Amino acid sequence: MIIFDQFIKISCYSNYLTMKRIIVLSIVILMLINQAFGQWYTRKYHVNSINLLTREQLDESLKASKNNLMGSGICAGMGLGLILVSRYGSWAPETNPTLIQQIMGKKWKNTTAYIFGGALLLGGSTAFVINLGRIPKIKKTLNSNYHSSGSISARPGIIPAGPDGSFSGGISMQYNF
Repeated sequence: MIIFDQFIKISCYSNYLTMKRIIVLSIVILMLINQAFGQWYTRKYHVNSINLLTREQLDESLKASKNNLMGSGICAGMGLGLILVSRYGSWAPETNPTLIQQIMGKKWKNTTAYIFGGALLLGGSTAFVINLGRIPKIKKTLNSNYHSSGSISARPGIIPAGPDGSFSGGISMQYNF
């Protein structure tokens, strides 16, 4: 009996590590798939550089990315909630269970909720990370290509120093009005 108990403890720990590996591997695969299909601006606007987008396209993309960030955060939160409920909560007994609920029973109901929660959490967190990286890139492009009124930009530059072809470093200052 002691050997059986030890086997159960080892197999539960092994299942925990396996689940952890599956989740990490799935996130990495989803991120690689996203990179394999190209940049978002290439797919949506058919340009090769984000610098070729107009201000309206960048504003539209920024708004869409913020909405997607909120939606993916909600999706990940729902997945986490479903995992926590399936793990620590208890299901109320059904007064009139359907045939599928009778076949599944309590154990499979928890397992099914855990799987769906994991899928929601995985998909939501992947989309959250992607949109979280996209927003600063759009803002940086907006600020560098379309300066706001009253802004000052400073850039390093190379200045020709003399007729002998020598150069010296310098800073270019620009005031936008």
